[in-house]
Amino acid sequence: MTWFATLLLACSASTGWQATPIPVDGFEARQSAVSASGPLVGGKDSRNLPVVVRFDGKEVESASLGTDGFVTALATLGDSAWAIVRHPTARSDERLVLYRSNDAGATWREVGRVPFSSVTQLAARSSAELWVLGPHTLARTTDTGASWQPVAAPGDRNSLTEHLVVVDGTVALLGPTTLTSDDGASWSSQTHDANPVGWSNGVYLGSTDAGPGYSRDGTWHTLPDLPAGARPLTLRASGDYIDVLIGAPTGPSQHRVTLLRSDDQGAHWTSSSVAAQTFDPTWAIGPDRTAYVLGLGFKTLEWNHP
Repeated sequence: MTWFATLLLACSASTGWQATPIPVDGFEARQSAVSASGPLVGGKDSRNLPVVVRFDGKEVESASLGTDGFVTALATLGDSAWAIVRHPTARSDERLVLYRSNDAGATWREVGRVPFSSVTQLAARSSAELWVLGPHTLARTTDTGASWQPVAAPGDRNSLTEHLVVVDGTVALLGPTTLTSDDGASWSSQTHDANPVGWSNGVYLGSTDAGPGYSRDGTWHTLPDLPAGARPLTLRASGDYIDVLIGAPTGPSQHRVTLLRSDDQGAHWTSSSVAAQTFDPTWAIGPDRTAYVLGLGFKTLEWNHP
């Protein structure tokens, strides 16, 4: 069976959704991130080659990263990007390799081996410092991948329930929340009404029995007018605005994704929804407030023009 990817982009909550094809045969998406120039989507193609697809608002391009394998983690900082690829070896085991791009994913070069058995999340703190999270693994490099150091943090590492994020130099493990600003030497804990799945400029996104919501200054707010089964995907906040992506299943492999936007710290909201036949969506919101939703289902790239 051939698997495809769907990438949805919305520039404003008041306009509709549009689509364009991804020119990669059998593209199976695994990860996404947003550079200063647009979204990057990592995965593999029908030949089992690791591939990163990029979109600059006009054209869709793709680049292969080595032979055999798939992109297991992806991160960006400005127009720099990093990808970790899981490559099979002749001994029937696998190895993780770090790649870097300095041109928003147009070209890539191999950096070196990532000496861990599994990594599924990657975050950039600077152009030289990267953090990785995987099962029983939290580590960092300060020399762009030449060497890696394990980092101790409270609790057990579980990349299925934890989310690794970096905001203004602070590294956070979300769900429950612990933060460090001193390279992991010390960690502080924060208590929320729900375990967060996203954090942006002091705003946390999560879900309680009442549904998805957010916390700002320690006060929990439930998001309005969402369907049953809705779950929070991601958010971006800056100044007075808060942008939130919410997903809700509508049937087998069917989802409805809603972009909620507030320009007054949550006092009022606008929304824009789209149906997506997806299996496991991936999502992000860019610094220009463009929202991206990626899922496995169709060979299309969807975006929204203001």
